[in-house]
Amino acid sequence: MLVDVVVIGAGPAGSVTAATVAKRGFSVLLIEKDTFPGQTNVCAGGVEQSVVEEFALGGGEGRERGEGRERGEGRERGEGRGEGGGIVEKEILSHKYYFPWGVEEYETNAATVRRENFDSFLTRSAEDAGAQLLTSAVACGVTRSRRGGGCVRVAVKERGREEEERREEEEGESLTKIETKILVFADGPNTLARGFGVGFEVRPDTVAESAIFEIEWKSNHLNSSEFFFSSEISPWGYGWIFPKRNSVNIGVWCLYSKMQRNIYEYLKDFKDFLAARQLPLQEKRIARFSSALIPLVPAKRIYEERVLVVGDAAGMVDPFFGGGIGYAINGGRIAGQSVLDALEENDFSKNFLSAYQKAWERTEDCRSIKKQYHLSNLFLPLSKIDRNIFGKMVGVGLNKRGLLRKLFV
Repeated sequence: MLVDVVVIGAGPAGSVTAATVAKRGFSVLLIEKDTFPGQTNVCAGGVEQSVVEEFALGGGEGRERGEGRERGEGRERGEGRGEGGGIVEKEILSHKYYFPWGVEEYETNAATVRRENFDSFLTRSAEDAGAQLLTSAVACGVTRSRRGGGCVRVAVKERGREEEERREEEEGESLTKIETKILVFADGPNTLARGFGVGFEVRPDTVAESAIFEIEWKSNHLNSSEFFFSSEISPWGYGWIFPKRNSVNIGVWCLYSKMQRNIYEYLKDFKDFLAARQLPLQEKRIARFSSALIPLVPAKRIYEERVLVVGDAAGMVDPFFGGGIGYAINGGRIAGQSVLDALEENDFSKNFLSAYQKAWERTEDCRSIKKQYHLSNLFLPLSKIDRNIFGKMVGVGLNKRGLLRKLFV
């Protein structure tokens, strides 16, 4: 099987890349390991109003997901409500930050979404543009093929094909092999791109571990996202609350090298902490627990001959808060345009594709990530003498006024 472009990972970065390329008539295969996009994503689900408006995601007061179906059917299939409209779960009117020196609140115009709905919507947009989606498929090997001018060969194993795989194994062929002119890795921090010497590199000092409880809470009254900074919650990180229509996501993240306990224990203690603050969570049902690694360092290089890296796989993540949806969307557009340039010029060389990284580094997104990364490196050594230095660092980043007061509280 030969296609123009293969994209591994159907999150926002991968789907936007695929849609950008497919709209121009090139063949694109989008590979997703889960049954549907966003199924196992670990994310609070916050998006800025610019994303809501760009994709016409609609308000949060539409009909319930799965209305008219058996309970839960829509969610299991990863179906959203309509073509963009109604994907917003709640409008977020403010961000509240609980710092060592007190509470600060900032008005905002943001929203929350369920990632299974949002990601599936973006993937449908890529399919509508002409991309082919392959779900429950794991890319388990990537090599260069010297046939056909040096294409990249991707070996894919599709889950749920046990009987067929047994027959294929008897014949010595158990994997689907796909050749492509250019390969885009959008497969998260544990990216296969490391086999080419590019993309994000996981180390204890470059990742945080994040964990989330999705807690059922029908018709909850919350309309703010809340962030809690305390060494008791996370030695280098924070806890958060993001409300949805009939649930809330609570979570914690912590720099991996600073963790002293299992991430689940931090999360469980944070839930107890919120209950002690009169938030009625103890009697609520936990619908889901999930955890994952979050990249906190931008990748040094995100291109190679016939290869681009985007999204979390490229370290396109906020080093303070671990958010990456907006960065992933913008990075996906740049990656998609770079792929189009390479296809139109029929030039997939390392030198030609270096323009992709240069284009990304010119963006305000990239500059912001690098500034926060350097600020983190400046403050991290101070954690040995001040256990709450992370919260103070974030406070300085949000509001430079009162710098000395915040630092020496």
